[in-house]
Amino acid sequence: MSRDRVERTPRVINRCCPLIWVLACALGSAAIAQDRAQVRERLEKLRQRHEESTDVSASRAGVGAYASLEERYHLNAQYRGGVKKGFPDIGQGSAVFTPQGASRFSIKLNGSVEHPENREVYKFWLDMDLQLNGDSLRIVQNRNRYNERAEEYREQVERAIPFVYLVKYTPMPGPGQDPARVYRFKGTEFTLRYVPTERHVEATLYDGDTLVGKFFLLRDQHRIPLVFEKFRVPTVDNVVLSFIRE
Repeated sequence: MSRDRVERTPRVINRCCPLIWVLACALGSAAIAQDRAQVRERLEKLRQRHEESTDVSASRAGVGAYASLEERYHLNAQYRGGVKKGFPDIGQGSAVFTPQGASRFSIKLNGSVEHPENREVYKFWLDMDLQLNGDSLRIVQNRNRYNERAEEYREQVERAIPFVYLVKYTPMPGPGQDPARVYRFKGTEFTLRYVPTERHVEATLYDGDTLVGKFFLLRDQHRIPLVFEKFRVPTVDNVVLSFIRE
């Protein structure tokens, strides 16, 4: 190799080094940009999963981006003893259901019922804050009031009414899903069983084998809150109180 050729070689290398450095930087920047894009993509997927899980939790717990809902009812009563007897339109009621976030919700339900025979009046003012963690339901605050005649119905009413909210704000089981849901409330397991019928999806609430309440949901609903035609609460002395939505 001639001396002139040898002397030119370092100059060629020196001229190439900046180009190599630029290419290396470009490749490094591209790799960093790709890594950042992948990180952004992973974060976006995590955010979406979090939002989906929050939506599922919210619908399961009755919370989320839902406004307060107010409903009005007229009340019927049925005697389910040896001889069944019905007493229509013996009272009126109204309810306000309010999601409060973080799995909390409130129910305000007022009612007044006149005994069809002795004309005594039963009044109650329910005002409860509740929280659902997983399948565990608890009362956060209880400001419920009853007049003297209605006081004997307190236990039956306060066991059933929190589930009015859960039934309205929880999606019904879909095809292939377990039609029964179990909740723990007041130290007891309550089972809510969904059964489709021709007109309704009946959600029946049990404490063991004891009927606590029954909810008649309209069929083919997918939008929360769900709509029911009526719900029933068994009380004392074989009397069942029905709340029919107006």
